[in-house]
Formats: sequence, C-alpha cells, structure tokens
Amino acid sequence: MAHINGENLVQDIAKEDQYLLQLIDTIPANIYFDHDVQEMIKTEKHLTMDRKAEALKRNSSGLSAQNKHKRARLDPLCQKSISQIHQELRLMLPSASLTRAANIEELRNVFRKG
Repeated sequence: MAHINGENLVQDIAKEDQYLLQLIDTIPANIYFDHDVQEMIKTEKHLTMDRKAEALKRNSSGLSAQNKHKRARLDPLCQKSISQIHQELRLMLPSASLTRAANIEELRNVFRKG
C-alpha cells in the first residue's frame, strides 16, 4: 500500500484545480453565464470601453472615433476570463449556498407554523 503524503495530496489537488480553471476559461461567457449576468457583463464592458476610448481621444488626436473604440475594445487588459468574472461576481452577488440555506430555513419555519 502506497504511503499518502498530505503535502503531495494538496499539491495534486491544487494542480487539478488550476487545470479545471483553465478548462472553464475556454468556455465563452455567453454559454457559461445566464442572461442576467451576461447583461451585467455587457454593461460593464461597454462602460470600460467608453472610458478607454475617452482616454485615447485625449492622448492621440490623429485617430478617428471608430478607431479609438476599436483599439479600446481590443485592449488585452480589458478582456476577462470566466474565472476572473466569476471571482468578481462572487464579491458582488450573495453566495448561492447562503441563499439556499436561507430558503431552507424559511421552508422549515413555514412547515413548523403550518
């Protein structure tokens, strides 16, 4: 029987976690997220692109407005992966498990009263 080292186990789990995150990042956001989250992402992205375009307008006057928006849209710093968006959403939205726990507690109270 092989001896299981706790440190090796943690490292293996961390490697698998990183691999799964990379796989998830290959999924397009319009498939991974529901409609409400897609709209929120789209709104945030448009605001970011508008700010970038405004900054480009101030810095370079030789480009047309269309080219400035195109440069802002193609800026790699504005592109986010699924895992980055998921982390931001986790900070902004309430936890699904906490919501589910609250719903279960609410159901228990209803059944106790009824």
